Amino acid sequence: MKQAHQEPQKFGEVLAWEINVSPVVLDRALNNAGGEFLLDRISWSIHTPSNQENEQTLRSPLVLSAKNDNKISLIEILQNYLTTEVDVEGERLVQT
Repeated sequence: MKQAHQEPQKFGEVLAWEINVSPVVLDRALNNAGGEFLLDRISWSIHTPSNQENEQTLRSPLVLSAKNDNKISLIEILQNYLTTEVDVEGERLVQT
């Protein structure tokens, strides 16, 4: 957690924090101008190592995370990420 420049307990809380959301509603919300803006902001904290096409790469794991239980968490998003590597900017993430 030192690499994230965050206390392990605080970062663990961020990883486990859940948001209730329907996958259908989430998919619709992310497929418009407001959703693109939100994906852009989230991709400042969670992105591919190449930092390319982050919004498109992020949309799918968000929706997949909500699919089974109508909840999303950062840990689920990371587990459903479409690439084998993902960079998480710890300081930005905790601020967000």
